[in-house]
Amino acid sequence: DPRFTFANERTFLAWIRTALALMAAGLGVDAFAVDVPDWARQSLAVLLIVLGGALAGLAFRRWLQAETALRHGRSLPANRIAPVLGYSLTVGAVLALVLVFLER
Repeated sequence: DPRFTFANERTFLAWIRTALALMAAGLGVDAFAVDVPDWARQSLAVLLIVLGGALAGLAFRRWLQAETALRHGRSLPANRIAPVLGYSLTVGAVLALVLVFLER
């Protein structure tokens, strides 16, 4: 059924939008977080950009696995992207909070 293929594609595109937003946030942190020490600003920027790049690659892999499963009538693979993204963003948020409180 083409509807499942289109739904899989929409999910892939949503992950890609999230990846682009993470990379843009990393660039924004690097460009505009002037009150933060250089090492902290660059660390957070690199973390966000690397996370966005990794998410884009994982999203494509997930799309391909789901597309193959749909075409062959197999069950869909487990979603491993969400936990990686969730835990990584939690670590990034804690790092950002620590940096903010260190500056006070």
